[in-house]
Amino acid sequence: MKTQKALISVFAASCLLTVWTMSGLRAQTETAKALVKQAEAAFNKGDYEKTVTLCRKAIAADAKYVRAYTWLGTAYAKLKKDDLAREAFKKVLALQPKGPDADLAREALKKLESSSPPEKPATVTCSNPQCGKETDATAAFCKHCGTKLKAEPQDKPAPITCPNPQCAKDTEATAAFCKFCGTKLKAEPSTPTPPPSSSPVTTYIPLTAGNRWTYTSVTQGFMEVSGTRLPLQDTRGTLTVEIIGPSDQVAIAANVMVQRSVLSERGTIGGQFNELHITETWHLGWAGDWLLLYQAETQEDPTEDAKVQRYSPPLRLFRKTPRGGDGWDVGVQRAERLSLPTRARVVEFEDVTVPAGTFKGCAKLIVEVTEPRGQIESEGLVLNVRGGHIVETRWLAPGVGIVKSELTMTMTLELMGNLLQMQRTHTYVLQPGYQVAK
Repeated sequence: MKTQKALISVFAASCLLTVWTMSGLRAQTETAKALVKQAEAAFNKGDYEKTVTLCRKAIAADAKYVRAYTWLGTAYAKLKKDDLAREAFKKVLALQPKGPDADLAREALKKLESSSPPEKPATVTCSNPQCGKETDATAAFCKHCGTKLKAEPQDKPAPITCPNPQCAKDTEATAAFCKFCGTKLKAEPSTPTPPPSSSPVTTYIPLTAGNRWTYTSVTQGFMEVSGTRLPLQDTRGTLTVEIIGPSDQVAIAANVMVQRSVLSERGTIGGQFNELHITETWHLGWAGDWLLLYQAETQEDPTEDAKVQRYSPPLRLFRKTPRGGDGWDVGVQRAERLSLPTRARVVEFEDVTVPAGTFKGCAKLIVEVTEPRGQIESEGLVLNVRGGHIVETRWLAPGVGIVKSELTMTMTLELMGNLLQMQRTHTYVLQPGYQVAK
């Protein structure tokens, strides 16, 4: 009974999610095989885009299924997307250095390397924060938005007279100090005015104190132990997220705010009723180009102290001005003995409809963990993480924040020589009545 209780407790703890928590998906290898067969058929018909789509789905089902990467690289090569093809073939060699797929990957990489692409002209980043795209370094104006890139050549300014009456000599007009006597010629430049609240810094992640969002949650999944499956059934709940105010815990950065998330869920695991109440507090704020997470505090039992995790360097959650195709390393999320190396990317912008309304131009963010590592401890038992794949899709609306999150997770654990398979899916949608300061 103690072991079964511990396993159920581990499963419940694994469902611990706020709107920011990383989650993911990995289906069985048979699903990946079936998808790759469809991809092969599409390739033979010349439909290379469909081949890529099916291979990507196969990889989402099983990130270690080699044949999916083989066909993915082959399709990308046909589409003349050489960089993506190289990436796929290198993944084949990383997963399986020997065998037919490895031989094909090596041969394909040789062909790709032999056909070196023409040298790309130098580019610069547009200075317009609403654009920020790469454009020709020799251009005078950005080809995307028309912003001026170079200043017009100017005549050399006339010299100025030093204000020191004991000197009164002519010196360069651009100098800060007289080159003859050292007298200060110009006032110190003023500090730039911070951007207004409508700037991209606060567009997608509003951190004003008093902001509050409520989401409904639906969770499904199972845990399988020695062939016995414990289903997670009819689990529903509420997630409330609120910006409390400035942080008094993080002294290493300015403008750090406190975000508190409270998740309450009820359901059954293996036929037994389970109730989950989790409070998670984040200390986060904008710094430069990034929204950074400095500290996370998790409390599962109100009678116990919260578990505190500090991040140095902080995790990079989001960019000021997201653009489709942006990708970055978030950092390594940690929870006691568990480590989650995480990457994120903005894939596109689209409209989303949820109970709170229809939101235009939402940034679609993918957060992914492909190699979770470490251990999970519960009820005195230690479970070793042997594999898994975690993925979450979030939709962020301008001026509102996260309006929807879809996430699933598969993880293989080891307990006393026995393997446990754990899989869950979650959906969070924003409800009417949310409060965001304008």
